[in-house]
Amino acid sequence: MNKAGPRHRQRSLLHHGVVALLCAFVAYLPIYALRSTALVGGASDAAVDLVMRTQADAPHARSGPATTLLHLDNLGFAQLGRPLVFPRDVLAELLTRAASAHPKLIVVDVDVSWPDSAEREQRLRAALLQLRRIGSPPVFLVREGIPDAESGASLYFAPSPYDDLVGHGSNLRWVAAALVASPDGIVRRVRPWIAVCRGGTLYGLPSVQLAAWTVLADPHQNSALDKMERRLNENLGSCKDPQAMSALRNLQLDLQGGGANRTWRDTPSLDRVVLRFSWRGSTMLVPEQGSSQIAFAVAPMGPFLKSPNSASLDLLANRIVVIGVSAAAARDLHQTPLGEMPGSMVVANLLFTQLGEGAATESGFWIGLVISLAMSSITFGVWVFSRHLFDLNIIVVREGLKLFLTAFWGIIAWVFLAHSAVPDYAFPQYVVITYLAYAEGIDQLF
Repeated sequence: MNKAGPRHRQRSLLHHGVVALLCAFVAYLPIYALRSTALVGGASDAAVDLVMRTQADAPHARSGPATTLLHLDNLGFAQLGRPLVFPRDVLAELLTRAASAHPKLIVVDVDVSWPDSAEREQRLRAALLQLRRIGSPPVFLVREGIPDAESGASLYFAPSPYDDLVGHGSNLRWVAAALVASPDGIVRRVRPWIAVCRGGTLYGLPSVQLAAWTVLADPHQNSALDKMERRLNENLGSCKDPQAMSALRNLQLDLQGGGANRTWRDTPSLDRVVLRFSWRGSTMLVPEQGSSQIAFAVAPMGPFLKSPNSASLDLLANRIVVIGVSAAAARDLHQTPLGEMPGSMVVANLLFTQLGEGAATESGFWIGLVISLAMSSITFGVWVFSRHLFDLNIIVVREGLKLFLTAFWGIIAWVFLAHSAVPDYAFPQYVVITYLAYAEGIDQLF
């Protein structure tokens, strides 16, 4: 008697199909319930991290809005005397020159609420006032929320010398770069807005990606920003009112503009930060697919400030321009799946992928269940059909088929994850379901 493996009773296709669906359903429920735990969530994070690492710095960038990061590197930071705050007069000059190149959008990843000398602040105020008068391009100023133990809100806004210039009806707006680190300290997610306390009233501050999507999807940029911010804040009240905080936390925004629509939610799962480009130093030029045009550029701001030429202006014209600091002494560095990265580089990545590819979020229970049922059925079908071609009582053949099926679904998951089309916990979940599905003992139990 051959004891190399189990012998299989003859079963109908209907029987195999029912067992496949039952197996997928029973396996799916506990894995879905545990998706936020260290075991399943950590495995899904590792899977998505692997996809990003294998596709980072591809020879040609995916489709996304042309983006340029102008950063203050270690050399430039030292030449400025290693300042405690980014000199406001330097920032004013940089904004003026960048705006003259007619970019689509300027994002200033420097919190201008921190004080500088009165003369320097006046220079920046004059530059911002001029940009407001011109009305273009949109300029987003990233603000930092400061923890406040006294109010009911988690964060508050420190007064800024430019508060009267930024806001409703203006092309100048405050935004947040609300990056969220996993328990292991690696930035993997981002919030669509944050709650801050301003003048005793809770205020929803939109994220840089939400504000950027709003202006790039609608030709009436200022009115689109006004409308988005009104919807974000229409049901908010006092900082001490817990219901006001809850309303912002559970809010859903369905926005339309420029023929596009998108739903924004602040859920526990949050949007993933998909990184396509790692930090490689001062300069990087990545061309578009099938084109000589530069899709993503990284350049130090020092040479641009000294003597801007036509080549450097071309890296700003009709592009998203992110201004930030990469110098290590500025302490704006984050651990990411692609290694240590300046905050402004994370923001540039975030804008390129979220505006080009869309957000990589969980698809929800029902879509995940349908995918699980489909994978289990296909796997069972291959397994049952293989019994007519191979002797699965031979251990090498049986285990080889398992390895083949596992590799097949692994490649499929990798491809879908690469295009942000599968729930972010899908990879480990579906591989486990696959193992259960073609475990020959399960089919023989029924």
